[in-house]
Amino acid sequence: MSEQHPTADVVAGRSTIDWGAALLEHKPWLRTVILNRVGDADIVEDILQEVAVAFTKSGDLPTDPERVAPWLYRVAVRQCLFYRRTRGRRRRFEDRLQREWSPPGESASDPLGWLLEHERLHAVRAALEQLPELDREVLILKYTENWTYRDLARRLGVTEHVVEHRLFKARQRMRQQLVAAGVEAP
Repeated sequence: MSEQHPTADVVAGRSTIDWGAALLEHKPWLRTVILNRVGDADIVEDILQEVAVAFTKSGDLPTDPERVAPWLYRVAVRQCLFYRRTRGRRRRFEDRLQREWSPPGESASDPLGWLLEHERLHAVRAALEQLPELDREVLILKYTENWTYRDLARRLGVTEHVVEHRLFKARQRMRQQLVAAGVEAP
């Protein structure tokens, strides 16, 4: 018995995809990708809407349900690039300030602990920013979404071996950056 993808129907031997359902299914991880690319949580929903509009305008939609996630990923990345181009240098500067600021929260009772944690977090963010964008994205998706190599490969449209290699190299580069910054493991 064959298992059918939840967002696809077969009509006259050809797959038609329910794009609304597909977008809802992939929306959580697309949010993570978009947030990583633009660095501004307030704009994520706007870019997701642009992704939704893109599939209504596109004449080159995938018909295979297995190609939906990679297609949405590419469209999301493209929409992020459009966003970044239109905002320019001033917006990137504001985004960086927003990412670097974090309130002390509950650790205000231990100022030294808060300061050390804040500096460690700053060093990790700086190390992440030094990584190539694909490495950074794979690391963030792996650890924020808790995806397996298979999940990453399927969503990014690459093989598991490519994901494994990218993660290995990204972790290696991240370690080198943190050691160079003098950050010790907590």
